[in-house]
Amino acid sequence: MTLDSASLAPVPWGPWYPVSKRSTAIAAVGVFVTAVLVYASTLGHGFVWDDQTILLAHGDLGDWSRVAGTLTSNFFQESQEQGTFDYWRPAVVLSHMIEMTAFGQAAWGFHLINVLLHATASLLVVFLSLRWFNRNRVIGLLAGLLFAVHPAHVEVVAWVSGRSDVLLGLFLLLALVSDGCWSLTRKTRWLVTSLAAFGLALFSKEAAAVFPLLVVARAFLDTAKKLPVAARLLRAIRAGTPSLVVFGLYLWLRFAVVGVAPQTAGVALSDRLSLFWTWWSAFWVYTRLLVWPTSLSILHDLETVTSPNSAASIVGLTVFLALLWWGWRQRTPEPGVSYGVVVWLVCLAPASHFMLPLSSQGQAGFPVAERFLYAPSIGFCLVAGWLMGCWLPGWIGWVSSSGSGRNRANVEHRRLTYHTRVLYLLMGGIPFLVVLAGGLKSFSRSLDWKDEVSLFGAAVELLPGNGTVQLNYAAALGDLAEKEDDAVARRGLIEQAREHFLTALGLIPNNYRVHFGLGNLYRLAGDDERAKKCYQESLRLNPDLYQAMVNLGTLLAQRGDLQSALEMFEPVVRLRPRNANAKVNLAHVLQMTGRREEAAALYKAALQLEPDLEAAKKGLHRAEATMKITTGDGL
Repeated sequence: MTLDSASLAPVPWGPWYPVSKRSTAIAAVGVFVTAVLVYASTLGHGFVWDDQTILLAHGDLGDWSRVAGTLTSNFFQESQEQGTFDYWRPAVVLSHMIEMTAFGQAAWGFHLINVLLHATASLLVVFLSLRWFNRNRVIGLLAGLLFAVHPAHVEVVAWVSGRSDVLLGLFLLLALVSDGCWSLTRKTRWLVTSLAAFGLALFSKEAAAVFPLLVVARAFLDTAKKLPVAARLLRAIRAGTPSLVVFGLYLWLRFAVVGVAPQTAGVALSDRLSLFWTWWSAFWVYTRLLVWPTSLSILHDLETVTSPNSAASIVGLTVFLALLWWGWRQRTPEPGVSYGVVVWLVCLAPASHFMLPLSSQGQAGFPVAERFLYAPSIGFCLVAGWLMGCWLPGWIGWVSSSGSGRNRANVEHRRLTYHTRVLYLLMGGIPFLVVLAGGLKSFSRSLDWKDEVSLFGAAVELLPGNGTVQLNYAAALGDLAEKEDDAVARRGLIEQAREHFLTALGLIPNNYRVHFGLGNLYRLAGDDERAKKCYQESLRLNPDLYQAMVNLGTLLAQRGDLQSALEMFEPVVRLRPRNANAKVNLAHVLQMTGRREEAAALYKAALQLEPDLEAAKKGLHRAEATMKITTGDGL
């Protein structure tokens, strides 16, 4: 088969033809290596933010004897928030169990896995693009490179707790690529691979539920020129049936077998209209982050919209409708563009918070997070890769041709003047300059994720009026002060943290986390009386805040108020029955009040949970020795 210059235009949708293995391999390896290089610096980063609760506070991740219970439990083990969703993500938990066994608590190993998973996902974008754009290696390379370096992905890749979205994107891409191969070859192994990847995507994050819609879109576009619309739609729905069966099995397993179900929704039915209008404002934010990813932050300020009068909502709705119209118009001349638009918009649907109950923290009325863009960016990169490929001057396409087409292109190229060739070269370099700029931005942004001080410090610079950001930055400074050995430096950090805590208190006065963090800071500074008042206020706002109970109980025990300390520690044991340290704390106070048998029982229970817990061993030894002396057995 030979290509001439006319073949550079979109060609009719045809059968499956193999792509040159060498050029495909070069493009795939180039994309993979690029992704690794952009995020190589994250191997020196530590654990930040939710890593503390998802990984470090999860005591069972390294215990394979409890693997069944760990894989069938709530993903957020430490979450006690009312109105939140109980998440079940066994694929993510299993990946962390393997890492904990292989690397212990060495953060570099977890970051390495994140980088390799993202690089593999970027590689799959190349193959997905080749399937939809007539095996055009230039478009495939550009789409894969853009996905590899897009700055909106930094939160997912540089943050270990972004694993849910990385695995979602990876398995969703594998399912999409396999589904495309199944539609072209009708080989059963591709269908099995696609359905298995879809199941793993569901086990990674609930947002994978949109996959059947993507299969329907693929089947509809595959027959865009062959059948009437009604017949195409019927055939497309039939093509999505196997994935719907898999989704039904997942729902049965999740709700009927495992029993992980949603709790009370965070948004009342009366607020659904406001949620609807706010979503279009959020859609505009997401669109800007994909097209112009400059103002990146762990949190984004978004005011709740109660009417359609908001300019941002109007712009967001207009952009959404324009994308729908453009995608529909492109279904026949360039179905790959239509498919990219569908993936982009459908994968964003879970971020509207209509599919799942809405949960928010602090003052965020409508959560907007860059990690929600990882899966939607697959479609965006397909569309952007095609647009950048169209921008490339014709001679680049000619050089990539073969046979008589290449010879004709070379003849035409020699007829161009020197200045025209230079202009073409400069114009042709613009897409790659875009990729380079994205890579540099991602590299720079990934450095903010090195530790919590740099992460939240960057957020404070961008959003100084956000109380949650101020709170997180103050807490990070407090943790740094606790680790600081130099007394002068410690006092400086404590004072700096106090200023940001007080700023947060002025912005979100009823947030129990502010009072709890301020209590920790006062305790670190030696002001126990103020610390006590802050802990009490945090418990007034959230009576089930077990961390405040522990800290207040410890403070009371140190001041000799053992009865009040018991009142703090006893509820913690009930709230955290598998927390060995909670049992040890209560046992210590019980032993101090003379209830040695109860203390010994708690020490033994703690050792059953953590056999190597030194505090429990020493406490049990003291309790048993005291009991022997008391009963006369030691005389």
